[in-house]
Amino acid sequence: MPISPQLREELKQIVLGGFERMVNDRLDPDDVMERVASLNNVWFQLTLPGVDTLEAVFRPMKISMGSVMEDVAKRIAEESHPQAIPNHELVNYINPATSEFIASRVDELRNQRANPDPAHDIAEILQRQNNRAADAQETSHRVDLFVIDASGISHYIEIKGGAQHDRGKAAGMKSEALQTLALVNSPDARYKVGASYNAYGENEEFRWSNMLRFFVLNNDLLVGREFWNFIGANGNTYRDLRSIFTEIGTQFEDTARRLANSVLELIPQTRLRITLTGNDDEDETGGSNTSVQLGTLTS
Repeated sequence: MPISPQLREELKQIVLGGFERMVNDRLDPDDVMERVASLNNVWFQLTLPGVDTLEAVFRPMKISMGSVMEDVAKRIAEESHPQAIPNHELVNYINPATSEFIASRVDELRNQRANPDPAHDIAEILQRQNNRAADAQETSHRVDLFVIDASGISHYIEIKGGAQHDRGKAAGMKSEALQTLALVNSPDARYKVGASYNAYGENEEFRWSNMLRFFVLNNDLLVGREFWNFIGANGNTYRDLRSIFTEIGTQFEDTARRLANSVLELIPQTRLRITLTGNDDEDETGGSNTSVQLGTLTS
């Protein structure tokens, strides 16, 4: 079902509250220069139309757009799934044989000696976690969101702003995914990384190879529209959320313009060359570099 009017208002307040905290945060010019980064964040584009690289405005602030979108996702999930628990804590044992498999598996994927296969990973982990070993280690891990869907499958979800992570970060995320599945130790458990937007554009294929060497797109990696429609258990959740952000963009327009201009005045260059960096030892641009024009907003 679509996002209800009541939930719609709740989500607007979550986002507006996040923006107000951003506005009140102190801006550091050096931080602005260091952090100008992500492209094609649809949520910035809807709330601040008129600036090409909207991440330049908000990344320097302590309250990031990623944290706001995480709160939005958790609230939608609570309304949409039979059970949804934000910030879910897991505590269980992990056998040494399981830890060895996880390290070996991540190394295989990192060096492309194997392809990602979530079903294979679950089967291998269940086999090694079948009985508790005498030297098993008690371990805990917190996931951003735990949901049980209408078919009874449990999903353990790590929520990210975007999914353009370097190879080392992606490897660490895969290790956490496998450890989580070991702690849950159930054939009905699934792990997902969810990214709130697609850096290649709303209607473009996500092709960031560092993530795709560890995760399977639309299986244990959900990006943009697919993530939101899963969170909302509805094929129209992404559309509804876009509509909410468009409303916020109008409501927040005056403050947003003042904020954007104050940040852009801190940046001495009028044009920046931004290259998407795809892994930890060489650049990956997905086939093209992107030039971004920075300028003040006009009414």
